[in-house]
Formats: sequence, structure tokens, C-alpha cells
Amino acid sequence: MIDFDKLTGTYEITPESEIKDRISRFQALMQREGIAGAFIQQLIDRFYFSGTIQDGVIIIPAEGAPIYLCRRSVSRAKVESSLEILPFRSFKEVPGSLAELGIPESARLGLELDVIPAVLYLRYNSMFPDAEWADLGGLVREVRAVKSPFEI
Repeated sequence: MIDFDKLTGTYEITPESEIKDRISRFQALMQREGIAGAFIQQLIDRFYFSGTIQDGVIIIPAEGAPIYLCRRSVSRAKVESSLEILPFRSFKEVPGSLAELGIPESARLGLELDVIPAVLYLRYNSMFPDAEWADLGGLVREVRAVKSPFEI
């Protein structure tokens, strides 16, 4: 088993300011599109918005701080990311987390519909049957198109 504490310092951690800027720009686009909450599920997008690739989902409200529901390697996620990392075992916990962020289940919610498996969309749709779904793919690409000095 890999001791992730020994790996610390062998790769560059994404600075907290970088993560905050990315999320802030994304939230502005969410507000423009009337999206109350976003579920970031895809691996590369999770890394972009958190600085870690650990298994889980990031919930980003249109306003306020996001949370990272981390299924595996919570300790590594906490080392690599400045987001609030919460362990979770089941998707059954997602509605409660959405409520804690003050996002109604009947709100306009976003998923990366261009890249997630259909079965994942169906799971979210069954959890939030009253939600209106929006595709986040274009918004994510719009944020990622602007490169910071850190990225360059």
C-alpha cells in the first residue's frame, strides 16, 4: 500500500487561491444560467475544481463554498485539496448534502451530461425527480479555457 504522506512534496499541490478563482468563475456562469447547484463528477473536472482526483463528487452551489463528498482516500484528498472534504459511503447521502448547502431539490441543477455515464444521470434524476437538469459541459469548458499563470 502506498503511503501518501511520503509522496507529499513530490508533486505540486494546486494553490487554494487557484481553486477559489476557478470555482468563483464557475459560480458566476452558474448564476448567469440560473443553475442553483452543480455536481462535478468527471475525474478531470474534479481535479480542476479541487486539486485532487480522489473518488467522489463535488457539489458547487451558485453561491457559497462547495463541498467534496469523498468516497476513497479521504486523507489524501484533505492533503491535496483546500475544499471541505466530507467522507461518504453512498449516493443516498447526496440529497442531505444538497440540503445542507441550502439548495432545493426542485431547483435547476447541473451535471456534466456530455461526459458522465447515462446510468449516473439516471441515478441523479431518480434522487431529484423535481429538479430541472442543465448540462454543465459548456460552462466547465468556458472556465477551463482561461488559463492562469499557475496553469501555464
